[in-house]
Amino acid sequence: MKRTRSSSSSLSSLAAALAAMGQVTQFGPLLACSVVLGAGMALTFTAIGALIAELIPAVQRGLAMGMYNSCIYLGMMSGSTVMGMALKQIGYPVGFAVAGSVSLAALVLFSLMMREKQLQQAV
Repeated sequence: MKRTRSSSSSLSSLAAALAAMGQVTQFGPLLACSVVLGAGMALTFTAIGALIAELIPAVQRGLAMGMYNSCIYLGMMSGSTVMGMALKQIGYPVGFAVAGSVSLAALVLFSLMMREKQLQQAV
């Protein structure tokens, strides 16, 4: 439960910083958004790695971590490609707000999945 809260607050920080990044027009706020975004990513990725180690049977942990990392890097690659094309059409402020919203949607989905897993373990 503690890791789930940590992941949730980290991911919500990441989402907020990502959404705000497209709205700023000066260096100071951009730097602040970058710091919060980086810290959010670091804490989120670490907490998810810890959850994998806790929830996945030992024999499958290597596969789970490999799939997790593959999803991260494939997501970064495809996200950059898709958002690069989308930003030409919708602009940076809307594009970053959409990316932040997608991150918040991932947070809601993650929270629901973890709540269901906790309920199953309690039974």
